[in-house]
Amino acid sequence: MKRIVLLSSLALILLFSFVRLSTFLNEKNEFSGGILIKMPINSAQRGIVQLNKWKEFFPGNSLDDSTFQIENTIFKFKRKMVTGLEFESYEKNNASLKWSCDINAIELGDSTFISFFLTQPKFEKKLWSNLSNYFKSKNQEMYYENICKAASSYFESMEHVYGFKFNETNVKYSILLSTNMTSTDTPSVKTIYELIDKLRKVLKEKGENPLDSPMLNTTRIETNLISTTVAIPIQYQFAVSGIISMKNMVLGRILEAPVNGGVNEIKKAFDAMEYYKMDRQKMSPAMPFETLLNYRLTLPDSLWKTKISLPVY
Repeated sequence: MKRIVLLSSLALILLFSFVRLSTFLNEKNEFSGGILIKMPINSAQRGIVQLNKWKEFFPGNSLDDSTFQIENTIFKFKRKMVTGLEFESYEKNNASLKWSCDINAIELGDSTFISFFLTQPKFEKKLWSNLSNYFKSKNQEMYYENICKAASSYFESMEHVYGFKFNETNVKYSILLSTNMTSTDTPSVKTIYELIDKLRKVLKEKGENPLDSPMLNTTRIETNLISTTVAIPIQYQFAVSGIISMKNMVLGRILEAPVNGGVNEIKKAFDAMEYYKMDRQKMSPAMPFETLLNYRLTLPDSLWKTKISLPVY
């Protein structure tokens, strides 16, 4: 008799628990989470919305440019938002049952929260089906949490966000031997080295040695007018005349990045450097320039080695 009473009590407790859980499951149809990373918000948002980067960090397989898979779950890109992307996901053998999820980069002080907001589909209100679908949603929640962790880890790398590795350091050289020309078109490599050779000739006459490789800046000052400046860092000032001049750089801070490749790659690096500067609210007191690390005149541009630089504060 006691055994029957005990079993009946346990059955009532289980039934009550299932009813409570069923009510909870019918009310809760959203899940959220994410991870905090030390990164400016603009950098994180720019990285997150670049769908072409997702296959590099996604913790599963990339099926095409907008479709991914983890185990038996498919993740399909739906639309781009200002701060992130919207996905839908579904089990491979049940495409009619879809979860919707927003993945965003949200500013939190000087850091960024890579977050997800998951909405589960409307399930039929049957206890056992509801339980099964609830655990499916928890599985989806785990997948999206892992995606956010993978994205956060990936975008902590500066190269993954900007495509180049920037280093902020001190200006090394304050004295520059320089010359300048203007032209209606971008000067050829041959013309640039003719300018550099004029500086080298002066150095040879003065018995001075350069401290580093030649520096170059080309700036469009009008629609059909380009200013080209070349310079060589030296240790001491001396008297010059004509088209040769002495310039002084402020010994402040400077952004630098190595670049391998030709004109297009160098432009891409300078554009990325501008993003880096804006993301960190830095100002530039002087013009950017290239340091020519190898002799371009005898090389295809794919083999050029350059250091790009931008004074900042």
